[in-house]
Amino acid sequence: IELTKHDIVLSFVPGVSIIVEYNGEDEYEGICAPKSSMEHHVKYSVDFEHFASSYNTNPQSQSLPVALQRIGNCAHEKFVKCQVFLSEELKRCNSVISPEFFISRCQADICNCFSESGCQNVINEAVYEYMRQCRNAFVSSKQTVELPKDCKLKCDENEIWSDSVCPLQNTCKSISTSEFKRDSVSCAARIPACSCKESFFRSEIGKCIPRAQCPCYDSDGLSMYAGETSTNSKGESCFCAGGITSCKAPILNEQELERGKRTYLRSNCAYGLELQNKESAKVCHIEEFSNVSKICGCIAGFWDTYLQKCVTSRKDCTCSETNKPEDGICHSFICQNGRWIRKAKACSGECAVYGTRHFKTFDGKSLSFSSTCEIILVTNKCKNKPDEAFTVTLENKRCQGTNLICTKHLRVYHANGKVFSVHGNYENSGRRKIIKSGDEPRLGVRQVGLYLIIQVSQDVAVLWDVSLRVHVIVENNLNGDVCGMCGNFNRDKNDDLTARNGAEVTSGELLAEGWKYSSRKSMCAAKSGETDDSSTCLAKDQSKNAYAIETCQVLYSDLFKNCRERLDPSTYYEDCKESACSCSRGGECECLCATIASFARACAVAGEPVRWRSPDLCPLMCEAQEKQPGGPGLKL
Repeated sequence: IELTKHDIVLSFVPGVSIIVEYNGEDEYEGICAPKSSMEHHVKYSVDFEHFASSYNTNPQSQSLPVALQRIGNCAHEKFVKCQVFLSEELKRCNSVISPEFFISRCQADICNCFSESGCQNVINEAVYEYMRQCRNAFVSSKQTVELPKDCKLKCDENEIWSDSVCPLQNTCKSISTSEFKRDSVSCAARIPACSCKESFFRSEIGKCIPRAQCPCYDSDGLSMYAGETSTNSKGESCFCAGGITSCKAPILNEQELERGKRTYLRSNCAYGLELQNKESAKVCHIEEFSNVSKICGCIAGFWDTYLQKCVTSRKDCTCSETNKPEDGICHSFICQNGRWIRKAKACSGECAVYGTRHFKTFDGKSLSFSSTCEIILVTNKCKNKPDEAFTVTLENKRCQGTNLICTKHLRVYHANGKVFSVHGNYENSGRRKIIKSGDEPRLGVRQVGLYLIIQVSQDVAVLWDVSLRVHVIVENNLNGDVCGMCGNFNRDKNDDLTARNGAEVTSGELLAEGWKYSSRKSMCAAKSGETDDSSTCLAKDQSKNAYAIETCQVLYSDLFKNCRERLDPSTYYEDCKESACSCSRGGECECLCATIASFARACAVAGEPVRWRSPDLCPLMCEAQEKQPGGPGLKL
């Protein structure tokens, strides 16, 4: 398709937002609207460098490499400018949207700009996106956030600056569409920008003009200029004024035409339809006519499909693509009797703890915490099920003489008080260990490849590499029925920062504080002031910072090329740098390897196993075993 300026929101910095009205059909294609599986793009964050290459219009051109290597040599003065995300104006945003990712991306971009104005543009664009996400989070509370004054642009004639602009409600085209009538609070695409003054609207060439000069648009685009008249396909006489097309229908005589077994009646309705009371009409999508008393429906008992077709039975009704809900990872919608019916799809969830302090919830929220208290990872006691209750906890163990985490201690609790404990000195005897008492859910422990697998129940398992990696896997039937640090597994990461008492918190450390295991809370109270050295390493040691950047670029190497088309490695990259910075010895550093291995596992789960280990990077000695990139599968 070809988009004109009235379809695109342009800013004066290196960023473009394309906003189109979606009618439920795959009518757009490109990096903003891929034609491939919706489930695939919901489940996996896409690495845009490689994803965009698949839509390259010039086969002769080559993608530019990710320019991360310059960060280590970047001037400190440039880095300081990215601290605008911690300014007083944006302080309120910090409580709902973490600024860390935006600061790191700003630093990466600003190290590749070569002029003062170019660097300011980089900062402006990052701040605008941060504010957009922040405002979306504050919509329900009606709180306001002001843009830092240094980031505001100079506006043209008939324009004023606004920190919150809804572009599609401010154009001539919006007058002819439903966007013009929509309450401004519901706009999902607010941006800080120059907007037209009151009674002015943006034309297709980007200028603000009086409404009286606005042309008119239909579903195919521009139809008439202001003051122009024309005759439409129905023979109606139409006039354009102020962006609105007004049409007057000709007087039609009723006439009946026999066509086989069908009778067609024409009375201001299309052929095959007649004017009927809405209550008695047989229309497949009657919900789309909420504000009318009469509609054009099929005659002689036929059902109107709303696609200029009449069918004999409700079961033959098609579904309106416009009203189709979006498919999710664990559900899809199928058409039955003209209605979209939700159907569940079986899928499991995985929560990961890796490295010294990194964490990812069932629903994909990335966090960090270094608490040495016993923390509840997952439990089903949140739904008042004492007969079925289980709880899995984790306790970080620090290295002797340092604040770094060396290993984990796992415990499994069951309703009858049974406790199973496993920690860093576990030695596998090669036999399957089972703990079973009465009707207690079977608790099994076995060694499979690199992992110790703890079967908590029929639907819950814990994978542990007997070091710094822990993965909790739950089956789809527990969707929304669990809670803990791992979240509630409801496929919405926005509510994952919820403590045990229901309070919303703002960081992984506070979340860990809110999910302490109650019976051991007093034992770790004295440790609450401890911090993990790895969290401050990058800022304190520039030489280690450079080493971390160099080592962790393996995630952007050809080794993980195919995986990056499915998964975004940026979060793992930041975690890897932090872990690498804490290492005392190169490529065999355990915390560094745990982070890379966690990304490799995510790749394998996504269907892209990677052989990434080498004698120089996290080598493994597989005695009497063959090393495989994905490892054996696990059936809960």
